Amino acid sequence: MIVLGNPHELVSITERKDEARHRRPLFRFDKDGMYETDDAKILKRLKSQFHIFDNIELANESKKVKRHCSKCDFTCTNQGDMLTHHRKAHPKKT
Repeated sequence: MIVLGNPHELVSITERKDEARHRRPLFRFDKDGMYETDDAKILKRLKSQFHIFDNIELANESKKVKRHCSKCDFTCTNQGDMLTHHRKAHPKKT
């Protein structure tokens, strides 16, 4: 299983010892923002905070930002294409 997060983000857990709470580092995401594990306890703790995928292809696909035009059905993956579309397809009426 692959957990997606911010690149180089440190994930720590809080443990209770002798009426005090201590934070212990658990792992750090790699430069792509991914961490691979099969530990059920870790996955159970992280499923509410991070996105979890079965394989790397699904994880890479979900990292791509999809932008949708609010005025039509056009979709793209970057802001530049969206701005060009808006300028050409939906010009201002003067």
